[in-house]
Amino acid sequence: MGSGLSPGEEAAMILLFLVSIILGILAMLIYGCYRLCCGEDYNTTRSNHGGSSGWLQSESRRSRVTVTIDLHEYSVRGALDALDREISRVRSDYSSFNLNIITGRGQHSPDGIARIKRAVMKHLDSEAIRWTSNKKNEGMLTAFID
Repeated sequence: MGSGLSPGEEAAMILLFLVSIILGILAMLIYGCYRLCCGEDYNTTRSNHGGSSGWLQSESRRSRVTVTIDLHEYSVRGALDALDREISRVRSDYSSFNLNIITGRGQHSPDGIARIKRAVMKHLDSEAIRWTSNKKNEGMLTAFID
């Protein structure tokens, strides 16, 4: 073929190339079967703003995905904007999911009123999104996005 390799060397190169392709396909199949069979646990951290972070945590691909967003250091308007962006972002990957919303308890507000929590509850109601208060953490709500 004019490559300067002997026929045996060319055959070895072709065989090595085919084996690497087959191994890549095999690895993808094994990973896909693992995700289907056993689920997938992962944490992806990303920055919301100046230090607070939201993260996506999937307990299993067969169970409902739970997403957590931390809004407690935002302004009320910023928190609602971030909430809408997060819902849109996760909806692009999942049709239904749980959303843990950390709003804070109002401890850092001058008068101790949880303004973000009240605004988020009102916003969820206006969007007809079911939600519940967290009995163990009064600074967190859980919304059920369907």
